Amino acid sequence: MSDCLSENIFGQRLRFARIDKGWTQEEFAQIAEIPNTSIAHFEAGSRKPSYDSLRKLAIVLDISADYLLGIVDELTIAMPARFSKKIAKISGDDRVLLDSIIELLITRNKH
Repeated sequence: MSDCLSENIFGQRLRFARIDKGWTQEEFAQIAEIPNTSIAHFEAGSRKPSYDSLRKLAIVLDISADYLLGIVDELTIAMPARFSKKIAKISGDDRVLLDSIIELLITRNKH
């Protein structure tokens, strides 16, 4: 990762995700119920969001907070809590089966 990107990775990724949704800062701020000035500061890197704001931003953008924070580089959607709770309840063998089903669905959607 380049030094330039790592200086304000959160702001750059936030801006990228917002633009990918086709939203202006004002539209995004209204949807996220966060002041427009805060969105501008977050994207510029002059302020960092609170935990509650980070959570709202990730939910509204439907991406993981880990991506926004630069913990992971792959843009992934946030997994709904109901799925992660259900997955936590299944056995190891069933998780292998679930992984196979997911791969089958991915392959099917590529065709």
